[in-house]
Amino acid sequence: MLIDASTFPFGHQIQADVMVIGSGPAGLALALNLASSNCSVVVLESGGVKREIDCDELNEGESVRPDVHAIPSLYRTRVLGGTSAVWGGRCVPLQDIDFEKRDWVPHSGWPIAADEISPWLGPAANFLEAGQAEFEQTTLRTDIELIRGFKSADIAIAVERFSPPTNVGRKYYKDVCRASGLTVVTHATCLELIPNTDNNSISSLRCCGPDGRIFSAQGRFYVAAAGGLETTRLLLASTANNLSGVGNKHGLVGRYYMCHIEGTFGQLELWPANRPVHWGFERTIDGIYARRKLQLTADVQRKERVCNSMWRLHHPIPGNPSHGLAVLSLMYLVKQFIIPEYRRKLGMVDRAQLAHSKRGPNHYIAHLRNLVSDLPGLSSFTANWIIHRYLKYRRIPFVVLPSREGKYPLDFNAEQTPNWHSRVYLGKERDRFGVPRLIVDWQMADDDIKSAVKAFAILKSSFEQSGVGTVNYDPATFIDVVREAVPLGGHHIGTARMATDPKQGVVDGNCKVHGMNNLYIAGSAVFPTSGHANPTLTIVALAMRLAAHIRSLRVDRKIEDFEVSLR
Repeated sequence: MLIDASTFPFGHQIQADVMVIGSGPAGLALALNLASSNCSVVVLESGGVKREIDCDELNEGESVRPDVHAIPSLYRTRVLGGTSAVWGGRCVPLQDIDFEKRDWVPHSGWPIAADEISPWLGPAANFLEAGQAEFEQTTLRTDIELIRGFKSADIAIAVERFSPPTNVGRKYYKDVCRASGLTVVTHATCLELIPNTDNNSISSLRCCGPDGRIFSAQGRFYVAAAGGLETTRLLLASTANNLSGVGNKHGLVGRYYMCHIEGTFGQLELWPANRPVHWGFERTIDGIYARRKLQLTADVQRKERVCNSMWRLHHPIPGNPSHGLAVLSLMYLVKQFIIPEYRRKLGMVDRAQLAHSKRGPNHYIAHLRNLVSDLPGLSSFTANWIIHRYLKYRRIPFVVLPSREGKYPLDFNAEQTPNWHSRVYLGKERDRFGVPRLIVDWQMADDDIKSAVKAFAILKSSFEQSGVGTVNYDPATFIDVVREAVPLGGHHIGTARMATDPKQGVVDGNCKVHGMNNLYIAGSAVFPTSGHANPTLTIVALAMRLAAHIRSLRVDRKIEDFEVSLR
């Protein structure tokens, strides 16, 4: 059932077995799994069925260094389906080593092993319409090499799958409406978690509708699934009973904030320039768009004591007209004038090139010359792109083009070490409902920079030893280049980290908040480490695992059914 909180009178009360805050991938995956087991569930969604400016305005906050980390409102939206309404669809699992305690990665080690999550990767991939949870090259329809002749003991070739991308709010709208025992309440903003007098359980939620009318929500279990930033904000803002925030006894909520170290660094130069490269999008055996990538093996990570890292081949820089490609010039011109945040989405090399180039009339004339030089090819590409990007449900993710010179900039994505000084916290400014807004103080540690530099050295050596090419970059200045890396800010990880010891983390291995009997967190906030992988697949897998855990508690404790009450 789907209802709107605007229909609630002041002082209204709702009840259910489980109260879920947030209807993004984590919240809906968990709720649908629980509802299928005759458990009554209410999902509180701050936004509506469609995006609304007034709802998204609640996400606004401050970044201490906006040139380094995006403002908190970017890449987030309050709507049924959460950030799945704006994600790119990349589905990548964490690796086994990401769960291990590594003495060269401070504060690493999950309280659960990789094999405790792996059974849920298949259902999670299915939920996100990414096919099978298979990420080896054998799952592709072709056995063509990424780069002909490249072999290395230190660099592995893996596959990343792509969701259509699935907007879970749209995809599962009908399931939400007809699921027995499941109710999604839109325009229902959770303002505060209210603990009992002993501060060991949550007794209710203080919520409000779109016009500010207060209502309460009561459950036997509560799950905060509002995203890495908003869940943290909610915990910190819940200060009833003189608390410094729910789950914040040891001051860890909001600490250890991680994104990923990412950017476009260096350039792969192949020998010879026409060496065959197969780096575009392919189809898996089960029909899913996929793409190959380079990544450090677990063995070389242990041997060289580096963080997990990966690379993707990138097309020539669109902003530099010397590439001579009509399609790239079209990409550059269209995005420059239509998409305001394009500069932030450009890689490090793109930004550096654009910052130092003279973009006068000759710059744009050169791009126009590229367009005119290949009008037939451009027309063919445009027609094909429109069909496969805009007219089909399963869309090709983005443009990939070969290099005429055999030179490819490298998209780099690496693990960030957990850092106590990197954090999010509450500011003095409040939103229209009185909740303090967030301030993001993302920081990169020296260990992150040193690891990235070493990872590139390993990649360069691997290519040269293989005899197929080299990686061009200036080692003398590379530390400074990496130090200026700017995360896109879309992955919000580690702010309510998982640990066995309450002094080391906010939640335990079952995602239950330490010291609270009935409060859980679903989302990447609980990740103790980030790996290099995009987090959505693991987020959904953990949410499904949590749903199974809550179901087992209801059976073990013989809790009678608690009918959904909306009156």
